[in-house]
Amino acid sequence: MFYGARKFMKSDNLKRDSKLLIYKSLIRAVFTYASYWTLSQADENALAIFERRILRSIFVGICVNTVWRRRTNSELYRIFKVPGILKYYKIQRMK
Repeated sequence: MFYGARKFMKSDNLKRDSKLLIYKSLIRAVFTYASYWTLSQADENALAIFERRILRSIFVGICVNTVWRRRTNSELYRIFKVPGILKYYKIQRMK
């Protein structure tokens, strides 16, 4: 799902809010649709890495003293302000 929407996520024509809406309503919903099965630690790590890859494409790098750098994981989650995909998955599973 993400790879089909990748060109939209990297586009400069869409605003950040629109990209977040696409992520939350489409991509995350597809990945947590079958939330009745249990995840191994490797699956949880893969989901977290996948989410950070998407968030890095939405929240692009930052310029510090004319040097561009990638955002750290903590910066991504601080900007995102929504529970991560693992927490969302566990909440959906409880429902």
